[in-house]
Amino acid sequence: MLQTRSQRFASSAYDHVEAVAASAPADKYKAITRNLPVLIRTAGLAQALAFIPSGAEQKQMHETLVGHLSATVGKNLSEACRDKNLSLQEYMRLTRDTLDALVWYKRFAEALIED
Repeated sequence: MLQTRSQRFASSAYDHVEAVAASAPADKYKAITRNLPVLIRTAGLAQALAFIPSGAEQKQMHETLVGHLSATVGKNLSEACRDKNLSLQEYMRLTRDTLDALVWYKRFAEALIED
């Protein structure tokens, strides 16, 4: 069955968020899904991914979310942002794909993770 990019992102995001929702620091994951899109828009994708939140649980959830996003968009985001051969168009596409995927992560985190 042929799926749109948005459908693939939604399916992947749902699976990832559902798995995290059962874990103890899920509220930290939810907070990061709320804050990361704003950070990407203000600082840029590479800078936002390099940002390490304080606190062990937040750091772990940030790394988990970056891993989930990498799986969803089909590229290791941390490595791709450091790639010197990545063109501006490719970087912009990667940023747009990441923000589009984050919409689904944020929606599902709001729905599946209780405060």
